[in-house]
Amino acid sequence: MTWAEVDLTLVRQNALAIKSYVDDRKLIAVIKSDAYGHGLVPVARALRPVADILAVATVNEAVELRNNQIEAPIMILYSSLPQDVSAIIEHDLQPTVSDPEFCKNLFQLAVEKRQIVRTHVNIDTGMNRDGVWHQKATSFIDWLSSLPQIEVASIFTHFATTDVNKSSRMHKQLDRFKIVVSELRQQNILPPTVHVASTAALLSPFSTVETDFNAVRVGLGLYGVLPVMTKQMPFPLSPALTWKASVISVRNVKAGESVSYGSDYKANIDQKLATLRVGYGDGYPRQLSNNGQIMIKNKLYPIVGQVCMDVTICSLDSYNTVSVGDTAILIGQGMETNLPVNQLANHAGTISYEILSQINKRVPRLYNTS
Repeated sequence: MTWAEVDLTLVRQNALAIKSYVDDRKLIAVIKSDAYGHGLVPVARALRPVADILAVATVNEAVELRNNQIEAPIMILYSSLPQDVSAIIEHDLQPTVSDPEFCKNLFQLAVEKRQIVRTHVNIDTGMNRDGVWHQKATSFIDWLSSLPQIEVASIFTHFATTDVNKSSRMHKQLDRFKIVVSELRQQNILPPTVHVASTAALLSPFSTVETDFNAVRVGLGLYGVLPVMTKQMPFPLSPALTWKASVISVRNVKAGESVSYGSDYKANIDQKLATLRVGYGDGYPRQLSNNGQIMIKNKLYPIVGQVCMDVTICSLDSYNTVSVGDTAILIGQGMETNLPVNQLANHAGTISYEILSQINKRVPRLYNTS
């Protein structure tokens, strides 16, 4: 079998470390995509004493939280559709808005239900994927603020890059955002919360004075993972998830024998192989075929052959004592384990965000809350 162990105490400690680092500014905890694979509802409960706002990507994620008695403010990070309006009102959700027609629908139902709706405005400063274009943001927020029953709770933007080698792009976006903030302040319609800094922005050389404003919007850092392996942590973070799988078969193969689908791996010497019960059907990347590494008994072994839907095979050395039932580490960092998710992502040619969020529901989560 395969499973993921999640230490919710570490998630909470990471959140506290981030909040301390930013001088107790508001913490918007991003728990979209099943809390980056860590489990939406358990992580939300763990963050309840620390996070000021929970942020998700979809109305369905927010409704799932409400159905599990999560009463914290919930922000939806992206624009919603007209059919979502009734759920937003019913469950007291906080949508991000950019479309006037959607806002009118929201306003009409809010008036009908006699309910205040808190909204957020994503100001597009150059990401060009969602939100109100920065040159139109001030007039849009002025109009939105005039609607009874509608409150503008925050404005924010999202950087396309925080890479020091592309700092001019980040500064261009930041300058555009600051102009909007200044205009809103002059018109006395600046919302109470202003946020820009994600985990990557907090770790950039230009943080935190310029980028955190009075709130931070953090996702990956909550789970103890850095956006890239080379980043240095100015505050302590501990990875909260360890992904494991069981060895279900150990066998010897002769030199010249092929392994797994496609026969693209052939043993050049007599070898011993271990088969693990994990595959791309669980979210383990197929790109790790003949490429990745797995840890068993504190030793790394190379993946050989194609990663299958349900199993993955690794080559053992002649000194191993691996047997059926042993536990393999796919992702994990701790006292005796060092196989970080960023390393796996590099081997798979992707990013840690994708690796974590693709660990699917077939992989049970075991939670430590001590």
